[in-house]
Amino acid sequence: MSNDISGLTTDEKKSLLTKLEKARFSGAARVKFRDYDVEYKSDAEMVKAISDLKQSIGAADGKRPRSVIRTNFSNGL
Repeated sequence: MSNDISGLTTDEKKSLLTKLEKARFSGAARVKFRDYDVEYKSDAEMVKAISDLKQSIGAADGKRPRSVIRTNFSNGL
C-alpha cells in the first residue's frame, strides 16, 4: 500500500487510523488493511502515517488543523 490515502473514504481512513494506533501502541509494526499487509520500518514512519490520516480525516470533517501559538514573556529586566 502506498502512502496515498486519497482513494479511501472517510470511514476507511478512520478504520485504518484505528488499526494503526492499535498496532503502534501494541508494539507491532505490521498492519493489514483491505488486501494490503504493510510493515512500517520505524515508529517515526507510523507516526507520520497516523498524522497524515488525522489531517485528512479532519479536512474531510471540515476541521482546520490546530496551530500552536508561541509567546515569549519577559519579566522586564
